[in-house]
Amino acid sequence: MTSLVTGEQSMVLLMRALVGAPPLVLLDEAWAGMDRAMVQAAHRYLADGGGGLSSEQACIVVSHWEEEVPWGAEHGVERYKLDGGIGTEVSA
Repeated sequence: MTSLVTGEQSMVLLMRALVGAPPLVLLDEAWAGMDRAMVQAAHRYLADGGGGLSSEQACIVVSHWEEEVPWGAEHGVERYKLDGGIGTEVSA
């Protein structure tokens, strides 16, 4: 895997984490090093229901940027902001 560029490594790690269909997926800065096309492809894969995450899985996305979350409120997403160690729900 060392011959892959950073974005490619991130994509491989994401796919590797999803292959076993764990009940909970934690994505902490998962898009780091990916270019826009890679991020869009990963978002499509995660959201399509047939290949990414199933309705039986939960996902926590940790990011500094809201646009990095591949789902919205219409998908049941709850958003929280951590400030000074305290998490508060962010309304849609």
